[in-house]
Amino acid sequence: MLGQYEPGKAAALKAFQFNREAISARGLNDERLDQLVFDLLMGVR
Repeated sequence: MLGQYEPGKAAALKAFQFNREAISARGLNDERLDQLVFDLLMGVR
């Protein structure tokens, strides 16, 4: 559990600078897995 809401934590998260280039460089491997699981559950594959 992450704990209770605190205004200081919310402000820190809002101020955090995410590195969008590094995040986008990881690719969509999880998305592909998610789509495969969905297809299997729906009987498409």
